[in-house]
Amino acid sequence: MRRAFGIFSICLAIASAGCDQGSGDTSPPGGGEQITGNERIGWQQAAASADELKAYRYNIYVDNVASEIQNVSCPPAGTSGGFSCSGSLPSMRPGQHVLELTTFVDAGGRLESPRSAALTVTVGQALTAGGGLSAPAAIVTSDGIELVISPVASGLDDPSDIAVAADGRVFISERQGRIRVFRAGRLQPASASIDDVAAGDGRGLLALALDPEFAKTGYLFAAYTAAAGFRLVRFRAVGDSLGESVTLLDGIDASPRAPAATLRFGPDRKLYLGLDDAGDPSRPGDLGSFNGKVLRLNADGTTPQDQSGGTPVYALNINQPRGMDWDGTTLWIAESARLQGVVDTSATARRAAAMVNYRLPAGVAPEGAMFYRGGLIAGLAGDLLVASADSGAILRLRFDPANRRRIVSSEYLLQGAVGPIQAIVEGPGGVLYFCTPTELFMIAPASGAVAAPRIQR
Repeated sequence: MRRAFGIFSICLAIASAGCDQGSGDTSPPGGGEQITGNERIGWQQAAASADELKAYRYNIYVDNVASEIQNVSCPPAGTSGGFSCSGSLPSMRPGQHVLELTTFVDAGGRLESPRSAALTVTVGQALTAGGGLSAPAAIVTSDGIELVISPVASGLDDPSDIAVAADGRVFISERQGRIRVFRAGRLQPASASIDDVAAGDGRGLLALALDPEFAKTGYLFAAYTAAAGFRLVRFRAVGDSLGESVTLLDGIDASPRAPAATLRFGPDRKLYLGLDDAGDPSRPGDLGSFNGKVLRLNADGTTPQDQSGGTPVYALNINQPRGMDWDGTTLWIAESARLQGVVDTSATARRAAAMVNYRLPAGVAPEGAMFYRGGLIAGLAGDLLVASADSGAILRLRFDPANRRRIVSSEYLLQGAVGPIQAIVEGPGGVLYFCTPTELFMIAPASGAVAAPRIQR
């Protein structure tokens, strides 16, 4: 006759061991224990013997939704407190969750124990150096990549985009119209200001891009809202300031609140500009409007000769473009709630057609997107990294190597650890830079030889 096979207590187990037998009810005080989701769940399992234990299986209820626990490990011998077992946590979205466990057997019908005491957890990406910004800290990804997160500059004011030159200079746009320069390990005190930026209600200087020949031309491109709508301007960078300017596009309507624009040079060395739909759902499909589109331009603002119909309209049916990058021939556009992958339909009359749509997890509002191409952090190669201010995270999306239009997994990095993430870019040598509302950070491998530049307060 089996004795009662319920669960005495549950806990979070870092290794394969289960709970400390003296722990009792391990529900954390204060509404939740911070975890990354890489831990194991542990429990004290009641069973008369190891043979009886072999018949048991286990469910985990996450917010009242059950799934069977995988990779269960229990010791061959128990104690008066039961058997200390553990298993893998299921995938959970960031945020607070309530966990409960049950034991069940299948013998002519399922027999399931009462649920254990509840364990409240908050899934996030915690920094191991205590969350402070005065020293580098480390995180570990779900597949074991150890990364160092280093704050390298402070004193920014609502940054919106980052562009990195081959000489290592980091150009940072601030929504109010300033362009800051980080070089030689510090944020330079001087800044360039664009006088005709119309800011407020999420408007302002929204996107930057550097000419592929920046070392020769010094051309820096900026997309922003002016009094009459979106404006695209080409500047010549002179040291850490801006020289002559040429307006390439002007007077394109913008959404009245939180307008969206993104700007990047493509593999074909053409300039791609994504603009929002101006709050009008009829415009993205209207070839007569530049709103709700990605435009493809020459560096002087003219339309390339191979564009379909003699118009710079390259991709239609875009609503809120906030980031874009290429993976081979596919251009991925990050919008407010989705990723859209588009490809050319013709080599001679360039216009893109949508090939795949991917709905982003709830709470991820992109502020930038980039594929990692560097060799410094090998485990991230080919991954799409999406900056999210609302969730305070970098969403890492991994693709099927055999089908690069198929996303196979996602993971949140830095969930809530440093604040809203407003821009992300890859720098020379493969380091990553990202911005919060006031700080510039660098990401490098924990075992790498890249030294974090000193912090400039």
